[in-house]
Formats: sequence, C-alpha cells, structure tokens
Amino acid sequence: MITRRTFLVGASAAAVLAACGSDDSTKASGSESLLAFFDPNNAIVAGTPQRLPFGYGNKDGVPNVDGPASLTFIFSGPSIMAKVTANKVTEGLPRPIWVPVATFAKPGTYTVSATAKHGTIDSTFVVLDPKEFTVPAPGAQMPKVDTPTSSNHRGVEPYCTKQTPCALHAMTLTDALNNGKPTAFLIATPAHCKTVVCGPTLDFLVAESANYAGKINCVHAEVYADADATELAPIIKTLNLGYEPVLFCMDKS
Repeated sequence: MITRRTFLVGASAAAVLAACGSDDSTKASGSESLLAFFDPNNAIVAGTPQRLPFGYGNKDGVPNVDGPASLTFIFSGPSIMAKVTANKVTEGLPRPIWVPVATFAKPGTYTVSATAKHGTIDSTFVVLDPKEFTVPAPGAQMPKVDTPTSSNHRGVEPYCTKQTPCALHAMTLTDALNNGKPTAFLIATPAHCKTVVCGPTLDFLVAESANYAGKINCVHAEVYADADATELAPIIKTLNLGYEPVLFCMDKS
C-alpha cells in the first residue's frame, strides 16, 4: 500500500541539492533550492520533448511565492543539452513555476542547474528508456478503463472530491476513447493534494471544457477509492502512477 504521504511527496518536490555557499552568483546558493514538481525517478523519458515544471524554494526545499522573472537551465548528463530559458508562470497558480522544454537523447541521470538570486541551484532527475517507462508515454496507446461516473461510482467514494462534484464524470475513459474525439483526461484529488495544485488544475480543466464542448472529451478521475485516502483507485494501479496530478491528452485514435 502506498501511503498518502509517500504518494504525494513524489509529485511535489524532488531532491534538493543546493550546497552551502556564499552569495557570490558563481557559487552554490545556500539559501535557495530548485524543486522539481514531477516525480524525479519516473516521469521523464528519452527521445521526446518533455515539459519540466520546476519551482523555486528556500534552503529547506519549501516553495516560495516569488523568484526570478526567468531562469536559464543548464542540463548535464549522458547527452549534450543546449541551455533553455523559461519565464516565470504565475497565472492561476498558488506559487510560480518555470517550465523548460527539453529533449533528452539518452536515458540516465541528469543534473539541472540554474542561477538564482544568491547563486547556483540544482536538482537531479532520471530520464528513462521508453521501454522501461511504466506510465503511458507520448506516442503510446492509452488503455481503456471504466472510470467512475456520476451515475456509477464503481466503488470510488467520493467519485469526485471537489467541494461540488465536477461535471467531468459524465462518461468513462473507455467511453471517451471510443467516441472518435480527442480526450483530455485528468487525474487529480483536490481534497487530498499536498501540493496545492490539484484543485486549481481541475478548476482549469472544468473551465476550459466549456470552450471545447462537443469537440474534446474532458474526463476527471480521483486518486483514492475512499474518503480517508487509504486505498488507491483502480485507475492509479492500471496506469502505474506514482505521482499526481497528471493530465493525459489523447488524439482521436
């Protein structure tokens, strides 16, 4: 059994490797940290462009609400990477993120560094061979799963932990994948998320779904099967997820 703490910590913060140092920008910062808002061990695959959401934190790895207007990321590891600059994104978020996009030619362990206010901050993560990636990756076929709907909860109670259950439970994931339209499928648990992003993420998809009514299927599924968050929902086990929230976008095929 994956505990709620173990499950959600993987989604919120990766290893923080900022070493002690002076305020000299050429030195490692001792007062800041670079936080990976993705599972550093099982979220990134080689050979395809990847969005890498990072946060800016204090020396203890607690995310801050400020941070530089942009960060330039330098990746080092098994393959040579060009520098990538990402601007701070704040709209609709409880704390800012910086999202460089990178393609890793080879799997292995990578270090990413950025120059912040008081020096260099860095973090490490693993890039997997697509053959070893257990979660459906870009280009893979999404499995069909009968996720809970408002009329059939399929043993998941509550079927939606948003204060007022959202309307994205009108069809199952299987229904969505069978009806010939693109699908946006969000796995998130507003009531139990410790990263304070699950609720806003679901709110965003609910709001956007109205703009794509009849064109794109929008489906939401919860992480846990019970109100106390002690049992994972079947969809989590089927997709081998160890982190959330996750938004999967599928084309009509």
